[in-house]
Amino acid sequence: MIVSHKNCKGTSMIELMTICVLISLLSALAIPSWMNYLPKLRTQSAVRAVVATLRQARSQSICEKKCYGIFFDVSNKNFVLFLDKVNPGGGVHDTGDSTVTSTPFGQSVAFGSTTLTGSTVVFDMNGAASQSGTVTLTTSDGTRSYTIDILAATGRVKTTST
Repeated sequence: MIVSHKNCKGTSMIELMTICVLISLLSALAIPSWMNYLPKLRTQSAVRAVVATLRQARSQSICEKKCYGIFFDVSNKNFVLFLDKVNPGGGVHDTGDSTVTSTPFGQSVAFGSTTLTGSTVVFDMNGAASQSGTVTLTTSDGTRSYTIDILAATGRVKTTST
């Protein structure tokens, strides 16, 4: 009996190797651009974390009828959510205040600057902030900058990028 190979279907080794080479080439081209994008992505993530924590502080202040604040610790590259126990509504982070969370800014994120006195903002029981001001975070290479604005009268928080 003679077996015909005309009806045999499948993939040859040459075809598989060609596909592997193409995938390798495309990956090699995509990785450098992804690595350039990573610092921007990490900085955006840090900005979202700061905004979420500011909004959490405002929310908790309103719900619990207590003053909560955020302290931007430049030397330790983090920000601290705290319950303002020592001098409620004073607008400063005192050593006796109760730390709720402490969050690092993360890799590829540089703390740019803040216009907040004492690098602190405290929200009162009505949701108003102790002061208006801005916090700026930048990518470690300095190519992208994000500004977080806090409005004292309403406690509103918004971001802009440059």
